[in-house]
Amino acid sequence: MINLKQFEILRLLCGKDYKEHKSINQIYAESSGAINSDFESFEKNVKFLSNLGFINNNRISDLGKNELEQYRVTNAFIFAAGSANKGPKEVYSLPKGLYKVKGEILIERQIEQLLNAGIKNIYVVVGYKKHMFLYLQEKYKVEFVVNINPTKNNIFSMHSVLDKLG
Repeated sequence: MINLKQFEILRLLCGKDYKEHKSINQIYAESSGAINSDFESFEKNVKFLSNLGFINNNRISDLGKNELEQYRVTNAFIFAAGSANKGPKEVYSLPKGLYKVKGEILIERQIEQLLNAGIKNIYVVVGYKKHMFLYLQEKYKVEFVVNINPTKNNIFSMHSVLDKLG
């Protein structure tokens, strides 16, 4: 089992989406603050990871990528079941997730950010005025989960997706 600093070293070696492979020296120079480690501790962690076979020739190995895979985020949940009962009266007709701020619909921005992060399985928990969210299913291929009691709180929404948590 690796610790958090070792995980960060592997993650940074992998680069975004496992495509950009960096060397040990590059990641220490670029990310010593993120790793929060002096160079001696950093080298000790690199040696440990190398001994496990997670790093070869100062680059992440396939074994190291496999170690990271178990931590990959694969799904996300957006809770959009509540009603808009605070704020200006002219927006009460919309669920909060459909508010437009600086030209962007809030829930669409959130979905796009998740997709850009590589998360493809997105669940939207709906309740109040759920019909207004239906266009998202076609536009973004998200899945809907209906909270049958949206007047409660996020605990009820979370309960409705327990079987989908990854």
